[in-house]
Amino acid sequence: LEKVSFKRMDVIFKWTRLWAKQPAQIQSLLDEMLSLVRDLAVLKNPGANTRILNQDILDRLQPLAAQKTLGALTTMFDSVLKTKSALTGNANLQLSLDHMLIQFCEAT
Repeated sequence: LEKVSFKRMDVIFKWTRLWAKQPAQIQSLLDEMLSLVRDLAVLKNPGANTRILNQDILDRLQPLAAQKTLGALTTMFDSVLKTKSALTGNANLQLSLDHMLIQFCEAT
């Protein structure tokens, strides 16, 4: 999540190519992304550190939470949910991941 930006599209496309080769694991990856984005949104609320699911990486989540608005995090969460739903249909895995991460970049 910390490297997702239009300036680093090479990283995004490399990441999606890698995960497109592992379709059996993609739903768990997306579940973990939902967990991380959820934690970032919770961190927008002062004093909410005790409600963080990923306590082991709290020190890495805090700077990321400071970089995004709550609206951006909501957009990112929604994008992951839509990607999960599309992939249960018959959507192309790599294109779906590309689209999701581009939406992450657009989230402000």
